[in-house]
Amino acid sequence: MTSHAKHWDAKFCDELKKESDRAVAIIAAALLEHALETLLRNHLVPCGAQDDPLFDGPYAPLSNFSSKIDLANRIGLISARWCRDLHLIRKIRNTFAHNVSGCTYDDASVRARVLELVRSQRVLETCSKLRPGFPEGPKGDLGMTVSWMLWWLWALAEDVSQLKTAPDWVPTKTDDATGTGGGGPTERVSSAVDPEQPGIPGTPY
Repeated sequence: MTSHAKHWDAKFCDELKKESDRAVAIIAAALLEHALETLLRNHLVPCGAQDDPLFDGPYAPLSNFSSKIDLANRIGLISARWCRDLHLIRKIRNTFAHNVSGCTYDDASVRARVLELVRSQRVLETCSKLRPGFPEGPKGDLGMTVSWMLWWLWALAEDVSQLKTAPDWVPTKTDDATGTGGGGPTERVSSAVDPEQPGIPGTPY
């Protein structure tokens, strides 16, 4: 188990034992969102500024859990199944957070989503020997499943490769304002060579 995966898994399991139903749902989603954001930051081209405009600030496009889940899926970091499962946890979180009269894991909508999550991840059936270490009922089922998902996301975040900045396109001497300076678009684009990979054409976009 990697260092970060072990740390955050242990932290969640500790919180699971002492927190209320509502707190566990909110903490589970928060820890998964943190792991997912770390995965995205480690994979995307680094931002030169201290505050990343993609993530930081209330109006940043990736400031919420939902957008992080969808982007991670669309760029191939997580599967469609994991995308659906993370959204299930987000919806469970929202149910507890927005229900001012109180909510438990016995509520029909919560139980249904936990059951759907458990069936999808299959952690309980593949690692059944670990189940006694978690609370009984849907709360424990959620806890064990989230524990596995946290471990997996952190392990992936530590191993993911980072994208490289695209090379700049530099026009050739034959280019002019009208684009008729002795070479078609293909020739001019091909003149932009990636400095890190000599001989390989770069891209203007």
